[in-house]
Amino acid sequence: MMIFKKFIRTIIHEENSNGNVLFLILIAVVLFAALSYAVTQSNRSGGSEVTERELLKGAVMAQYGISLRTSVQRMIISGVSAEDIEMHTAGGNWIPCNTGDNCIFSPEGGGITPSDLAANPDVDEYGNIWNYFQPSDGIDIGDMGTPAADMLLARHIKFNEPGRKLCMQINNGLGISGIPSASTWADAAPTEGTACVANGTDYYVWYMVFYEL
Repeated sequence: MMIFKKFIRTIIHEENSNGNVLFLILIAVVLFAALSYAVTQSNRSGGSEVTERELLKGAVMAQYGISLRTSVQRMIISGVSAEDIEMHTAGGNWIPCNTGDNCIFSPEGGGITPSDLAANPDVDEYGNIWNYFQPSDGIDIGDMGTPAADMLLARHIKFNEPGRKLCMQINNGLGISGIPSASTWADAAPTEGTACVANGTDYYVWYMVFYEL
């Protein structure tokens, strides 16, 4: 599964947008293969149906992140500064922005439709909610690239047994040992583009960095 980690880190640092479409599709295929492997291993060890179903959302998450990255690249080419790109409103990072040239979800901006990923009450901490982190939020994952803020997606997972199994299997599929933990989840994040980490004993966070300044 180490090959997937290399692919993710390559896509985050990739600067040349020419020919990226096929490359991005390959990323999604590799992620789906990694997660399918994890599901197979779960079946052999008696994994729960909840975890299997949730694991398959990983491919959807990757595809969503890929579409956001592609939109960011288009916005930058059109003249929008990466540091000024917006993903959410002042009301909270779970509320997608919808107006303005700098908004990734507005028709005049990035033109992306916010993802609707069905919630599972056994593992989703806040229901059907994505957390969006834009440059102005100042989140920098691990020591990836520069100290500048990253653009990433995150999903909160309940700190319970189904949540723990889901996190473990996500990380196993990515070649990450255990569940990294810290009092603040971003401090626990390893130097990877995606992982599942623990925010103390409050909740788990499944994140994906899709663009790095």
